[in-house]
Amino acid sequence: MKKQKNELQNQLNTLTSMKEFASGEILVKVQSKIKTNATFELSYIVDNAGWYPTYDIRAKTINDPVEIIYKANLRQDTKVDWKNVKLSFSSSNPNSSGVAPELKTYYLDFYSMPPVYNKSINPVSGQIVDMENQPLIGATVMVPKTTIGAVTDMNGNYSITLPNNAENLSFSFIGFKPQTLPVTGSVINVKMVEDEMALDEVVVIGYGKQEDADMSEQFQGRVAGVSVNKTKSREAESIAIPFEKTVNQTSVNFEISNPYSVNSDNKNYSVDMAVYQVPAFFQYYAVPKIEKEAYLIANITDWEKYNLLEGEANIFFEGTFVGKSILDVRFATDTLQLSLGKDKM
Repeated sequence: MKKQKNELQNQLNTLTSMKEFASGEILVKVQSKIKTNATFELSYIVDNAGWYPTYDIRAKTINDPVEIIYKANLRQDTKVDWKNVKLSFSSSNPNSSGVAPELKTYYLDFYSMPPVYNKSINPVSGQIVDMENQPLIGATVMVPKTTIGAVTDMNGNYSITLPNNAENLSFSFIGFKPQTLPVTGSVINVKMVEDEMALDEVVVIGYGKQEDADMSEQFQGRVAGVSVNKTKSREAESIAIPFEKTVNQTSVNFEISNPYSVNSDNKNYSVDMAVYQVPAFFQYYAVPKIEKEAYLIANITDWEKYNLLEGEANIFFEGTFVGKSILDVRFATDTLQLSLGKDKM
């Protein structure tokens, strides 16, 4: 009976978009001296949608270029299905502060301890459940202040690879209070608490476009980092799609050319945004003080022109999946280093 109850609960969790939610109304007064036809474009931001990047990195041999497949992992729970919409992925984060930090004085003193070389905890997995121990499907797991993330599967399980020295993980799900927990081991299970205030709130969605001042239709969705423009009816294609990259002063936008459909089910949709063939030179790297094994490292120059974001990467070498790594561009210099796993010799 418990197993049957869990199966029914999973079905209910996937049907959240069928609930009735409050709607909003916007009144616009337009004054014109002459009769004219006008086009209005409404833009607004919501929290219950987003994306994070992941990569497939393939190296056939040490004499061939490295292939980097740039993916966007998109999810949304705006209670409105996005049908045949234009997607725009942005690297900017409206939740981050725009105020420049100030450096505080660092006073050196005696009794300073030498550095301790503790091995970082890289792969972390676990399960996210509610207060009744029911798995939460589509809960988001992020490394704070990065774009590295993951979502839970049908059983509430997640797995994420962390960059070195990552100290915390943040967990969030619609209708529940977000949590930020320290990374204390390779397994972190989380029990989420319902947010009573969030359950009573509805945030407007969308980047919608209406012609001739007709605003009677319901808004389409938009989110921080994902913009949506409404298009004519057309069958959506779930394939790798062409895009146009726009480099701004402080961010990068990826404009997806073909219309795309994303249901409001908080499930993860993967979109192949770009494929790069990148020249690289290889070397072996070892730190015997910490670990005796040697790692194969691919070094890439001129990596800035690809506008990569930090994210988890699946590593394939010589046609074999060798594990997961982190493509961390936050601390890269003139050469980006990709770890291709331990030397099998």
